[in-house]
Amino acid sequence: MYLKTLFAKKKRLIKEERISIAGGLVVLPNNHCKPNQSIYCSVPSMVTDLVTSTLVNYPLDCVLFGGAPAPELLVQRAREAFPHAAL
Repeated sequence: MYLKTLFAKKKRLIKEERISIAGGLVVLPNNHCKPNQSIYCSVPSMVTDLVTSTLVNYPLDCVLFGGAPAPELLVQRAREAFPHAAL
């Protein structure tokens, strides 16, 4: 239940508050960051929730996986859900 609540909060922040990053701490070199990018960073189980949510086709620039290996099927589903996002 905690993860579902956390995901709901991240989803609201991305959509309603137009935040740039949702998830844990993300440290990227300056040449990988552009102003006003939308980045979603989370563990694979939360990315699973994302690809089945109402945020599908939201203009994310990047989806980052962390904390555990991501199954190839999940990576494919994320590519389909967010075709313009870097994974």
